Amino acid sequence: MAETHPGSSRNKAWIKLSLSVKIIYGVWVQGIFQLASELKSGSDWIGIHRDFCEYLVHSDDELVTGLKRFYEFTLLPAESFFHTVLQNSKFCGMFVDNNLRITNWRRKLGCKCQYKHIVDWCGCSPNVFKSSDLHRLMNMDEKPIFFARKFEPVVNQDIINSVDTYLFGYSNQAYPGFNSYWQNDYHHLDKKTKVDDAYRTFFFFFHSNSTQHILENDPQSDHFHGILVKYSAELTSMGRVYTLESHVHPKSFYYVYNSGEIMGRLQGLEVGTDFDPKELIFRNHGQLMGPYSNIALRHSWGHGNEVAVSVAWIDPSNVIAASFDMKIPPGLHVSAHKPQFKKPLRPGIWTIKVFHKWETFAEVKFLVVPLTFYQERPITVSETYASHNGPQGQYLNKDFDFSEFQKLLKIENITEAETNARVNGRKIGKDLENWVDSLTKEFWHIQNHCVLEKLIPNCPVLERCRDTAWSSMSPDTKSEITSVDGSTGYLR
Repeated sequence: MAETHPGSSRNKAWIKLSLSVKIIYGVWVQGIFQLASELKSGSDWIGIHRDFCEYLVHSDDELVTGLKRFYEFTLLPAESFFHTVLQNSKFCGMFVDNNLRITNWRRKLGCKCQYKHIVDWCGCSPNVFKSSDLHRLMNMDEKPIFFARKFEPVVNQDIINSVDTYLFGYSNQAYPGFNSYWQNDYHHLDKKTKVDDAYRTFFFFFHSNSTQHILENDPQSDHFHGILVKYSAELTSMGRVYTLESHVHPKSFYYVYNSGEIMGRLQGLEVGTDFDPKELIFRNHGQLMGPYSNIALRHSWGHGNEVAVSVAWIDPSNVIAASFDMKIPPGLHVSAHKPQFKKPLRPGIWTIKVFHKWETFAEVKFLVVPLTFYQERPITVSETYASHNGPQGQYLNKDFDFSEFQKLLKIENITEAETNARVNGRKIGKDLENWVDSLTKEFWHIQNHCVLEKLIPNCPVLERCRDTAWSSMSPDTKSEITSVDGSTGYLR
């Protein structure tokens, strides 16, 4: 824990460092010492000279080595380490304290304490620039602005392309990957990054379904975003292993029914995890969910009057897990509804019904995948039974039975659904794999395939990945850093 105590207009500060050591008897020891006469802090978005970089990396000065040791125990060192070293060293007269950047502050969205699970204070974070913000960036052309934040291609690639075109006077639109961005989420050799068991299950069956699809179908080309799976497959007739990549895309199960003005306001329903309240998107981009996922409903609305609606969550056994009321304010509105369900969720096909005065006007179906992996290893029989049969008792901690709503919401085939859910919850081995296989095929479409190396003989459906517009292995010149352009001075 560090506490700063301002001492003058030059922000002289003392550091009170509480060194806590837990002894076997439960005793805590504290010590207090002075760290530096000038403690400085500021933005972690800075530009530093090469000489200062070399000083930080190679210097044996007590100031540098001492501060490095101290900042090993801080949470956000970048916001004060460089500033403190700079103003307490021989470089103290060689800094410029000036805002040379434009920051996309939208504090209504960016100050929601979304990092409270990491830090013990509520900070604010700027939003990502989007295409609609281009005019703001163009207005900075004649001002001493050299940086802008934030850009994030997974949120908006178009604004990055637009700025690139504006700055350099050309674009890469002739290249197939100009408007695409692929983010690497998983590699089988990466043993340090923890991967959700639902992700691992999905990826395994994407691979399995892709190889089967190559043998059975001639995929049609299309332009859209999805998930790429790169894997190795052996052509047994030739005894050769090829590296392939497949493009899979989720199917939509979002339905809207005629319900007058309310239907006109609703713009979309999505279910996922890891909702970002600042960018209003799911960070689980593939919306890959399993029995232990903390699911949420993202709902977006257009202009209109304030309205009260209800949301019913229905599990694969046609049990109403919960029903909630929501008040939708007038005007544009995007939010996430996060029920606190007990785990595990029953795997299979879930349904959310949105209704007004007991009249359903929209619904969305989503998949909670059964697990074939548990804690990053193949699931055992006992773990299967524990994970695939829903929670103990009701889904909510409060003991409330929503079964009286089944008739009002026109939920049918209840007995059949309950029987199927019990049977599915006992599936193990090959039966479990077949169940997962059928569910992933129902909710995901295998769109395209390509091969990394030279073409496979007698396999016309596979083109080279570098010749496609969608593969992660096709050329992406906008992301390549080469050398400084002698005519412009720009690094490309």
